[in-house]
Amino acid sequence: MELAHILFATDFGPGAEKAAAYAFSVAQEHNATLTLLHVIESAAAYTEESVARQREINIIRMKQLMPAGSENWCKPEFRATFGAPVEEILIAVRESKPDLLVMGAKARQSLAGHAPLTIAYNVVTKATCPVLTVRG
Repeated sequence: MELAHILFATDFGPGAEKAAAYAFSVAQEHNATLTLLHVIESAAAYTEESVARQREINIIRMKQLMPAGSENWCKPEFRATFGAPVEEILIAVRESKPDLLVMGAKARQSLAGHAPLTIAYNVVTKATCPVLTVRG
């Protein structure tokens, strides 16, 4: 499978570093471009200046997920958007048409019957590209 573009979606939750390591590793192995995406869930109360600041803060957080030395071979794109995570991730998939989406999946303590309520489940079932979930 040829992987020219990888999209990595993160919520900075437990396991984000592990999922980022997978995304960067696959990107390096395939010499692929890599886009990191974080969805900020609420923008209603923010001013234009505050929205810009929120983007800036989250891009800095995404840059901190870059493995040491990756800047030598990888020039990732960073995107911070506002909205509902499932919808924003799926929009990013439609717009950028990645060959692979990498994202974390939280371990659930509850019954498996609740799986459809998770972000990862909803993205996996609706994405138009392969999805690699990394358990947090």
